[in-house]
Amino acid sequence: MTEDGRARPARIEFRRRRFLSFLFSEVERRGGSVKPGKRHDFEITIAGEPLDVTVREPWRMRRDLTDDERRKAWAEGRRPNQDPTGTLQLRIESWFDAPIRKSWRDGKDNPLENQVRSILIGLFIAASFDRKRRLEREAEHRRSVLAQKRREAEEERRRKEKARIDGLMCETSAWEQAERIRRYIEARTRGSHDAKLRAWANWALEVADRLDPLAASGHESQND
Repeated sequence: MTEDGRARPARIEFRRRRFLSFLFSEVERRGGSVKPGKRHDFEITIAGEPLDVTVREPWRMRRDLTDDERRKAWAEGRRPNQDPTGTLQLRIESWFDAPIRKSWRDGKDNPLENQVRSILIGLFIAASFDRKRRLEREAEHRRSVLAQKRREAEEERRRKEKARIDGLMCETSAWEQAERIRRYIEARTRGSHDAKLRAWANWALEVADRLDPLAASGHESQND
């Protein structure tokens, strides 16, 4: 940075904007697109895949600073233990689990402007890996959805089977109860000619018939 604190930032920012203008035009010329983000961040879509990219001036770390240097750093909007490098760096910020190149930086005799071809190749490579990863995620999602549907179908089959078994158990229990009532009626009324007892027996038999699923199904068949 120059003594007046203005010249070098203006120069590096001018370079950055000029470089981005050229890079964006090259991306669009190859069918891609650019969506701006924050000041140094943007999204490049190339080969149909979006990539998070930054172009900024990297900082150099410093350990020992005087009080004046620390106040000056804060005034410049940077951390006190960092100094500007006067260089530009492009970095693909998207995460990859493959050893691909993700960063390009000014070299001694090779400024970032001269590395656009290499950067474009790197972007296409990154996009191909991102596409592969996306297709794998989509395939895994489809497998997961299919497995979930199979689990739900099996659960529904088990639920229906349990409901049928529960229904059967209820029917057999009701049938057994109806049979016990009939046997009880028979035992209680055996040899008796009491009118009140016979009326009670008729009522009790009706209750047994209502409980008995076999009797109920017979009544339904007659009604049909």
